[in-house]
Amino acid sequence: MANSDLKISDLDEHAVMGAVPGGIKCGRLPEATIREDLPTILEKFNLLHEGKLNNASAVLFGRDFYYYPQCLLRLACFKGTTILV
Repeated sequence: MANSDLKISDLDEHAVMGAVPGGIKCGRLPEATIREDLPTILEKFNLLHEGKLNNASAVLFGRDFYYYPQCLLRLACFKGTTILV
């Protein structure tokens, strides 16, 4: 879903560029992608549409994690191999 409050400057460019070689290696991105600008790469990742970033771009590459409660993770640690006390 598009998020009009997000700007490309809110994203970690190094994290985006770090994901490009993996996309190339898996065959999901052409090799020329490594030389393209950030907006073009985001479009290829389907994170930028008509100049607007979507929420996935913030979750994947955001500098400051925005409040997305659906992305929170809860963990529990148990002593032993069962949950019995």
